[in-house]
Amino acid sequence: YIRQDNGGDGKARNTGVRHASHPLIAFLDADDLWPRERLMILSSAQQARPTTALAYGQVKQFISPELPEKSKALIHCPPELKTGFMPTGMVIRRDCFEQIGWFSENREIHSHMEWMGKVSAAQFDVIAVDDVVLYRRLHDTNMSHNKVEKSQRLLRAARGMIKQRRTSAEQ
Repeated sequence: YIRQDNGGDGKARNTGVRHASHPLIAFLDADDLWPRERLMILSSAQQARPTTALAYGQVKQFISPELPEKSKALIHCPPELKTGFMPTGMVIRRDCFEQIGWFSENREIHSHMEWMGKVSAAQFDVIAVDDVVLYRRLHDTNMSHNKVEKSQRLLRAARGMIKQRRTSAEQ
């Protein structure tokens, strides 16, 4: 277990990767849950096709059961599965992670959005599975719950991705 001051999700993920030794990397946010068979499902899918950089599955969202009924009523929880093409819904090979680079530790942006932009731009071989690989807890303190703040962070992440692509194109 690694303890550090809260520096945002980017810093936490980077710290985890620095301390990890396995050739596959997986992420889990503190308030979410993994199904027991998650790592087996995703690593088996990835290993079945060795050129695959990352494997991802499906996400089932749920409202945190300890919330008061009043709070639960304010949270929209879609019943359908959501694609897990996001850091917490995948496993990625370490060498591919290193090629993409670290998560931004700038707390003013959605670091996972910026990072996923780099994943998409890399055009890696990717495999998707139909299994649920993440249970995402919805509660009134999710970072994405505040729509205005979420929109501002997404805009900053998009600007960062555009700037990075322009810089890469100029080199």
